[in-house]
Amino acid sequence: MTISDEDIIRQLDLGEDSHWEFKQIEFAGDQPKSPRRENLADEIAAFANSDGGVLLCSVDDNGEMQRMSRQQMIALERLLVEVCTDAISPSIHPPNLLSYDRTG
Repeated sequence: MTISDEDIIRQLDLGEDSHWEFKQIEFAGDQPKSPRRENLADEIAAFANSDGGVLLCSVDDNGEMQRMSRQQMIALERLLVEVCTDAISPSIHPPNLLSYDRTG
């Protein structure tokens, strides 16, 4: 699935739907602390068992993006890969991960 900057901007304005889920991420320092691994696994597995979808991390339910440091992005990516391979059975191929900066 190819996602353009315009697709992301449009969906941030439209909000969540059956193919787009926004997930606010809370950090303790550089490590993601919320949502829990199980919640992420449920969301990812639901997409894997349907027509697919996009989990847009670090975005609240109102479509507002949160800033993340490079270290936070690396830790979040590691968590998502671990969830896909360890917390979902059968494991799924880790998702395509990309970062996006709405300001630039």
